Amino acid sequence: MKYRFGSLNKYYKYRISKSLKIKSILSKFKNIKKCKILDVGTGSGVIAYNIAKSSKYVFSVDIDDHRIYSKGYVFKKVDSEILPFKNNYFDIVISNHVIEHVKNSRLHIAEIKRVLKKDGIFYLDTPNKYWIIEPHYRLPFLSIVPKNLANLLIRLKPRSFFKVYPYCYLDKNFYKENLFSYNKLIKLLKKDFYIKDVSIEYFKNNKFYILYKLFRYYFNYLLPSYILILTKKH
Repeated sequence: MKYRFGSLNKYYKYRISKSLKIKSILSKFKNIKKCKILDVGTGSGVIAYNIAKSSKYVFSVDIDDHRIYSKGYVFKKVDSEILPFKNNYFDIVISNHVIEHVKNSRLHIAEIKRVLKKDGIFYLDTPNKYWIIEPHYRLPFLSIVPKNLANLLIRLKPRSFFKVYPYCYLDKNFYKENLFSYNKLIKLLKKDFYIKDVSIEYFKNNKFYILYKLFRYYFNYLLPSYILILTKKH
C-alpha cells in the first residue's frame, strides 16, 4: 500500500515531528507531565500516542477509527461535535487541523470550552483558507473557488489519490472542508477565549521565514496555517 509520504515509516516520522512541535509549544504554558489532555480528531493516532508518553494521561476522540497507533491513550468514538466528558475536566485540549472538517464549528468550539478547565489551554491549529495550495487535496486555490468548481476539480483527481493514507477519509465527489481566514477564525473565538497567536514560533525554522519577516504587514496571509493558544474568558 502506498502512503502519501512514501512509506508508513516516513509518515510516522512526519507525525512524530508534528507532535514534538505541539509539545514544545504547550510546554511553554503548562507542565504537560501533570496534565490531562484531550486530542480532538485522532486520525492515525500518532500524535495522541506520542504526547501520551509525556503527560499524565490522554483521551482522544474521532468520528471514525483510522488509527495505526492505538497504545498509551484512551480512544472514544463519537458521532458529532459533542464530547463525552464532564465540564472543566481537561488541562489541555488539542484541535489539530480538525475545525475545518466539522459540520458545526461553533459547537466544536463550545464543547472544547465546556470540557476545558478554567485555567486550561486550548491548542488550535488550522490551515489558512487563502494559502495557495489547499492542504487536503493538494490543489491550488481549492478553498477559495466556488463550491461547484471545487467539486469539479476534486472529481478530476486520480482515483488512486483517495486510496493513499491519511487522506482516505476525503470525499472524491464533493469538497466539504471549510477553511477559515484569519479574521473569521478570530471572530469565532474572541467571545469565549483570550487569544495568543504563536504561529510565528512554529515557522521560525521554515525556509521561507525571512519572507514572513520582510512582509509583516501581510503576515497572516502568508502562513499556510494558524496556531493559536487559547484560554477561557469565563
